[in-house]
Amino acid sequence: MRTAVLAGALATGLLLLGGCTSTPPPPASDGGREWSWNGRYRIDSFMEVPEGVTLRLAPGTVLEFSYEDRDGDGNGDNGLHVRGRIVAAGTEEAPVLLTSAEKEPRPGDWAGLLLDNSRGNVFAFSTIEYARHALHAHFSEGTITRSRLVRNIEGTRLGDSRFEISYSIISHNESKGLNFRACANHIHHNRITANGTGIFLFETDTESVIEKNNIHGNEGWDFRLGDFYEGGMTLRGNWWGTAGEEAVRSRIFEGDEPGSRGRVKISPAPGPFETGWEGK
Repeated sequence: MRTAVLAGALATGLLLLGGCTSTPPPPASDGGREWSWNGRYRIDSFMEVPEGVTLRLAPGTVLEFSYEDRDGDGNGDNGLHVRGRIVAAGTEEAPVLLTSAEKEPRPGDWAGLLLDNSRGNVFAFSTIEYARHALHAHFSEGTITRSRLVRNIEGTRLGDSRFEISYSIISHNESKGLNFRACANHIHHNRITANGTGIFLFETDTESVIEKNNIHGNEGWDFRLGDFYEGGMTLRGNWWGTAGEEAVRSRIFEGDEPGSRGRVKISPAPGPFETGWEGK
């Protein structure tokens, strides 16, 4: 059974386990504003990080998002709306964790991170799990490296954005591991496996570069063009679990229309790449 949302939570939606905080840190001396969080926090709302504010999550910080379905769609609505930027820079020994607060967590317990016109975002040695969309961004930029997008409904939903995603594991996301629309992303040296669909391009992502990834073992398609996708896509030097082009093509959806085969140009790598997630 879902745990109840804390009654009387502060307007900021933040509750630090073992103590409360009601206001963000004061503005930085340079005229900007910076919030520095270090510890274990529970968030019981869809909290906003305002424009001009940098939210810094120190190594080892844990954000737990409670489940509350305010719109009745079966998914949680609490999360972070980032209009400023977020820097979640963990370490290998002390990663940052964004997760569900529920005792029996499942994908969709919380909304995830929504980035709007946000630049300079950094995720390193971070895990985002059990969200509807781990990272949902519009007109935003950032980097994700040495991180885990796992056990969400979707790992990403990116529109009109530029992200570099590298040396990360994207796995066990129910619907799509990576989902783009009109982006110019650089995706490399990731392990993308055990998702509903590995990578989904909705439309016009011809500027994205997807190379040197291990993309295989996804439940539906390893790579799929959306029904509204126009043009083609070139995928060079990825490992698909096999170097045989016909076997790789059997795991790629290019469209239902006659003549759609060949819209995705591939040249499979001869073997897997080191991603840092071997055996996981």
